[in-house]
Amino acid sequence: MSTETLPAAIPQQSQALSFADAPQFEHIQRVAKMFASSALVPQHFRDNLPNVVIALEIASRMQASPLAVMQSLYLVHGKPSWSSSFIIACINTCGRFEPLMFEVSGEGDAKQCVAWTTPKGVKLPVRNDGKAWTIALAKDAGLQVLDGAPVSIEIAKKEGWYSKNGSKWLTMPDLMLRYRAATFFGRIYAPELLMGMKTYEEVIDVDAKVVQAQPEPRFAKPLTPPGAAEAEVAPVISEPQRGSEESPTQATAEPAAEPPPAPKSKAAELAEFFQREAGAEFAAVKAVLLKNQPKAWLDIKDANSFEEMPDAAVERLNKTRVAWARQVIKGREP
Repeated sequence: MSTETLPAAIPQQSQALSFADAPQFEHIQRVAKMFASSALVPQHFRDNLPNVVIALEIASRMQASPLAVMQSLYLVHGKPSWSSSFIIACINTCGRFEPLMFEVSGEGDAKQCVAWTTPKGVKLPVRNDGKAWTIALAKDAGLQVLDGAPVSIEIAKKEGWYSKNGSKWLTMPDLMLRYRAATFFGRIYAPELLMGMKTYEEVIDVDAKVVQAQPEPRFAKPLTPPGAAEAEVAPVISEPQRGSEESPTQATAEPAAEPPPAPKSKAAELAEFFQREAGAEFAAVKAVLLKNQPKAWLDIKDANSFEEMPDAAVERLNKTRVAWARQVIKGREP
């Protein structure tokens, strides 16, 4: 049974914001107003004082730059999430570790990545044999190694990350392996840096729909008095002009409800998928299909768009579209 001594956190003077202190709270609002009026902050912080105040509070707890925190915070389904590159930067600059390293091994689905490093001050000497340091070599040399949980392509596929719409595992697997490995390392050795929040890439892998918060203009609608429910707001009543024979009170007509949008065809969904995941139009997909399996896809030879494909061909392609998207991307590689 192995044991590890984790590097102790460097004591730092607390700079947490106090919302109970009236002068400090007024100062926080002035600072937040300045950031909210800047064009350098992301859209979900512009003209949105509450979001900026929360970001300032997070930055104060992390003792990080408020602008860096705002630039690295994403809103997905109303929940804040970090960019993976920000997590790596926090680990490298927190003062507890040497810069993070990544050990990649294996091929295909067995390809995996482990994020590792040593405690601050434990330097890896230059090797006489010219080989790069690995986790095994460092441990054999008696150095204290801090290694995170391994992440592999096989894990990504079993967890459903690999085929999620909007995920980058299909197009940039090497980068995603390192991002996820760094996140796992941070959760084990520096959870206070992540503050219990997931990374943007993790949230995308769980649910592909991304919601970027769009703040409403300030004072866009009147405040509802305390205790008044929005559902109980009385309808608008128009008063007749003098001498009119109309009824004393007449409710304004409600606008007609818009019809629901028509559902997309499977062919249209295919077109959107290949454009999003492989940046390819029908002609490029057709060329790859006919090049690799000309007999199987003979029925699309005369088609000029996904909509012109026979229904049976659309069904076949829908079932294997992830694999074919990979072939389209591979065909463009030099």
